[in-house]
Amino acid sequence: MPDPIALCIENLEDDAEQVQFIRCVALSGGQAGLCVDARGRPLWCDSAQAAFELWVSADERLVLWRALGAPAVLVRRAHRSLDAPHEKPVIVLDQDELEIAGKRLRLHVHGPTAEVHPPTPLVPHALGAAAALATAIAMSAAAIGCSKTAPVEPTASSEAASAQATPSASVAPAAAATAAGTVPSAAPSAAASSAAPDVTATATKTPSIEVRPHPPKPVRR
Repeated sequence: MPDPIALCIENLEDDAEQVQFIRCVALSGGQAGLCVDARGRPLWCDSAQAAFELWVSADERLVLWRALGAPAVLVRRAHRSLDAPHEKPVIVLDQDELEIAGKRLRLHVHGPTAEVHPPTPLVPHALGAAAALATAIAMSAAAIGCSKTAPVEPTASSEAASAQATPSASVAPAAAATAAGTVPSAAPSAAASSAAPDVTATATKTPSIEVRPHPPKPVRR
């Protein structure tokens, strides 16, 4: 039986009623576990309200399974998109975006885990400073990759200390080049920096969204 997969589901909507990041665990196919309702809320063992389920395939891939009669679920991956079919396994990857009934979600896939738990808010905002710090440390292993959209703002004192301890970025390279007897290369021109990215190269690096033709066999415990 494949190991459970730890992931976070990020709410991309400006919705004060929902926490931005939810810690989740997907179980192997055939077991009741992680699912999401039509409002984009992660649920646990509640197939009656599930619009789609997230579980692990026999080859240890994360699968989206859209329930029969559920609202449309759009899977986005870079320039690709797919309207997930009913009751067919769709392989989803880290950073894939899902849209259901106007709600947008992003998947942050962390990998195999031995810990199984229902969906849990990543950092409860109502905690005090000390309790929040303890919670963040305890959850740090599962939080890798989920805080990239919320960087910590530096304080004025930290910026001043950094400025005193670190030489100017424009002075250090020039001084090093002078000491070595070489001339630093010129900065790239505005035309070069503004050049359009190679769309063809990007397209070849983005895997297609895989839909498997047959549902998995139930996994016996």
